[in-house]
Amino acid sequence: MKTLFGLVASLLIFSVNADELYQLQGTVSLQTADASTVMIDYQQYHIDLNTTVHGMVRQGERGPIFNANQKIGFNVEQNAGEIPRISEVWFVQ
Repeated sequence: MKTLFGLVASLLIFSVNADELYQLQGTVSLQTADASTVMIDYQQYHIDLNTTVHGMVRQGERGPIFNANQKIGFNVEQNAGEIPRISEVWFVQ
């Protein structure tokens, strides 16, 4: 019983803290055929094989492949004058 309670408590804590793991959230609208660019809420982002994906996803030639209308949470890195690159991504329900 203690183990079950501990598991439930851990899941609740993770659910509460999950929003703190990523800075941005949005819905994928489209992705290029080589999986290097993704459009999320009308904003373009680069992704690559160095993008850390928290969850199961298919890998494309240059990065993870997302489904259209998939909600994700993500963090970005950006250099001046460049399209932001997604560094980490989580799947949001």
